[in-house]
Amino acid sequence: MNCSACAHWELQGSPMRMHGMGTCAKEVGHFRKARTFGPGTPCNKNRFEEAPPRVQAARNKALEAIC
Repeated sequence: MNCSACAHWELQGSPMRMHGMGTCAKEVGHFRKARTFGPGTPCNKNRFEEAPPRVQAARNKALEAIC
């Protein structure tokens, strides 16, 4: 139950994408763009929802290109 496997984690629109950090769609208010989470961060909102395998594969490919 970490961010890279969650449907709410958004790597693409994150301001810290080049460092492998994504935003959470469940983050509210002005904190949404300000708080970023690494791919291995455990869900701290208790709203984990597994992303489809193709989404996870695309994220892994993007993260491999970054690192």
